[in-house]
Amino acid sequence: MRNQPSVKAPNKLVLLNILAFLSFVVVTTEFAMIGFLPEISLQLGVSLAKAGWFVTWFALGAAMAGPCLTLMVNVFDTKRYFMFTTSAFTLANVVVILLPHYEVIVVARFIQGGFLPVILSIIAMTAVDISGDNHQHWAISRVNLGLVIATVLGIPLSAFIAVEYNWQLTFLLLSILGLFAIVGIVFYFPAEVPKKSIANENDRPLLLQPLFLLHLVLSMLLFTAMFTVYTYISSFILTVTTFSNAAIGWLLVVFGGAGVVGNWLIGRSTFKQILQPTIYLMLIFFMAVLLLTFIGIYWKVLAIIILALWGATHMAAFVITQVRIMQVAKDHKAFALSLNMAICNLGISIGAMVGGWVSSQYAVDIIGYVAGGFAMFTVLIAFIMQKAEENQRPYSSIIE
Repeated sequence: MRNQPSVKAPNKLVLLNILAFLSFVVVTTEFAMIGFLPEISLQLGVSLAKAGWFVTWFALGAAMAGPCLTLMVNVFDTKRYFMFTTSAFTLANVVVILLPHYEVIVVARFIQGGFLPVILSIIAMTAVDISGDNHQHWAISRVNLGLVIATVLGIPLSAFIAVEYNWQLTFLLLSILGLFAIVGIVFYFPAEVPKKSIANENDRPLLLQPLFLLHLVLSMLLFTAMFTVYTYISSFILTVTTFSNAAIGWLLVVFGGAGVVGNWLIGRSTFKQILQPTIYLMLIFFMAVLLLTFIGIYWKVLAIIILALWGATHMAAFVITQVRIMQVAKDHKAFALSLNMAICNLGISIGAMVGGWVSSQYAVDIIGYVAGGFAMFTVLIAFIMQKAEENQRPYSSIIE
């Protein structure tokens, strides 16, 4: 509590809460389908791998269109552009409800993915602006509560609704919540342009730095490893354990709750080198996924413990990726975070594609081994980068 600033103007705290609420809505929309892919694939009459493309296309939209749309924040009036992107994001949910056809959903998800970096970037920059540089960590953590609540409550609740009622009801509720967020933006979002630009001319040299580019590649590999199996977590758990379909929602609550703990622990940990957290977390992730694959079917209690360990590393990975990129980018943090968001979503799309292909060509439980393989490759790259840093060799020598 002592680190929290005293907010004199009530509207500032209200705005932070609205931004956190919007973050909850968009993040839940992105990952909600992960909790009920088996149900939506059954109702649409498509394979599980093909349903996984709903996650893939969302991530591809963020990776391909996101950076371009984000740069347009500096061209248009920020508030109106924010209202437009949020409205379009919400409208896409309505389209999914009214036209529940595979091709239509794919297009809607791609459009939503493109607007995701815009929305999250404006949320982050606005939070920092209204709180001041001395309290930016508190402000970011405040709006990031939306991500935490989405993982703990939004995604599991989406799975509950889809299993017990209908997956379209999930999107109806998300549309209503999105409408509430838009109303909050109209009345509370500041009319002036945020002081901190998301990108400018001085940021371009960052793209020519081998060190920064290698860290972007590392982010992509990390998210590829995570989402190779996380995209199909419902089917994966049902395959490698003896839990029933009705238990998936509760298991996702355990996963998300453990993620809160992981987020809290990683935020209070210190490391001598910026690559150490990535190495340690990927090793824990590797162990958790492999253990669940091998012995999850034998003991339910042990499977829950392993699932919680996986959930803790999953959420912690989001934090260490952002912190690592900001430490490398130094004076170009906002632009670097926008690029990192795009490259992480590229990793999500690759992981979803690989996991879907493996599950359709072989078996769902095999994706655990594939995800473990990606994790160890990520560890290897991070270890090489760390050794190069210790030996004070230029990073350019690694990619030559």
